[in-house]
Amino acid sequence: MKYDHIPGPPRDSFFLGHSPTFVRIMKKDGIVHNKFLEWAEIYGPVYRINILHYIILGVTCPEATKEILMSPKYPKDRFLYKGLFNLFGQRFFGNGLVTARDHELWYKQRRIMDPAFSSLYLRGLMGTFNERAEKLMEKLSEIADNNTEANMLQLVNCVTLDVIAK
Repeated sequence: MKYDHIPGPPRDSFFLGHSPTFVRIMKKDGIVHNKFLEWAEIYGPVYRINILHYIILGVTCPEATKEILMSPKYPKDRFLYKGLFNLFGQRFFGNGLVTARDHELWYKQRRIMDPAFSSLYLRGLMGTFNERAEKLMEKLSEIADNNTEANMLQLVNCVTLDVIAK
């Protein structure tokens, strides 16, 4: 009842909420995220999703996302955030800026990372970014000329590591 004032699609079931919709989409090998995008277009940038007794808010507005992630007054669900920490038994997001539930820990991490993302600092790195991007383009051209497959994850990881090391 607390979230009923937030617009959202009608529930398929009182008990299951929108779960049957997701099951139908997945059985047809569809993409559930396309449904989220459709609902955002219909119901606005913030909409409600019901799954069993859980309420999930779909947020597509950058300002609202920033407010929700940065403010301590919006509680983060322990079950969901624990799932983001470890996904399928492997470390996924860890306990970083996106998944930190404790605001004090989040604030400490944010203060540590702020200088690295200041516009002045990033502008100073443009030469390095461009140099490494050119190196990546040369490597991709070589791969294209040889008509071989490119492992983009490995290539982008190497570029990222090069920029960090420089």
